[in-house]
Amino acid sequence: MATIPVNRQSAFKIRWPNTDEGIIAQAETWITYESSRNAADQLKDPWLTLIQAQQDAAKTARTLAQAGEAARTEASDAYRHKLDTARSLLQRALAFLKFKHADSLAQLEHWGWDVRQAKRGGYTVKMPTKDTEVIRLLEIYVTYEATRGAAQIADPPLATLQALLVDIQDLASNRGSSRAQRTTNVFVRGSAAYKLQDLLQGVSYALCLLKYNGEVHPDLANWGYLLVAATPKEEENGIGDPPSPEG
Repeated sequence: MATIPVNRQSAFKIRWPNTDEGIIAQAETWITYESSRNAADQLKDPWLTLIQAQQDAAKTARTLAQAGEAARTEASDAYRHKLDTARSLLQRALAFLKFKHADSLAQLEHWGWDVRQAKRGGYTVKMPTKDTEVIRLLEIYVTYEATRGAAQIADPPLATLQALLVDIQDLASNRGSSRAQRTTNVFVRGSAAYKLQDLLQGVSYALCLLKYNGEVHPDLANWGYLLVAATPKEEENGIGDPPSPEG
């Protein structure tokens, strides 16, 4: 919002909140105080109506953002738990296969493990560390193990690993969707808060000009405005542009 000159003798300036929560709290104070004043003293509409409506929009956006963050966290935790389970079961399968094929470890490549020849002879087999590598190993493992019929490893059961793979794939998809939704919700919340702050700034001009002869008056604190001492330069313009709310 453009800066509007006010009384150069104003000893105060308004410090604007720079978080969505701070803006919503300031609006709550503004609405409560303005609503408590005698009807004859209240600012003429549409100020109160506009701020109340935008406050409701900001609160709704905040609720959606909080719900989206909770869903994202839940999906991420479930995904991590399933991956940890997959690592544990694959470790168990690896131990069995290394014992069974101790003389021919190269065969473990069929199940998806990276088998490399050691410098001193023989082979080394290592579990992958990256999430994507673990998922890829699980995919190859269940695909190959499903072809082995009666020779399938009993522990861990193939059915358990197959179900685990489906869960991980579903959770990975949900995790991506949750992240995208969270980004959208945060943007909507920030946009609603920014519009609310724009209204609060606009009505502060109205209060200064209509009630206090253009002065940034201490009474503005009743509406929730945070007043701080103005420097000589700032006294020329007691109401400046607010910082951008968080997004």
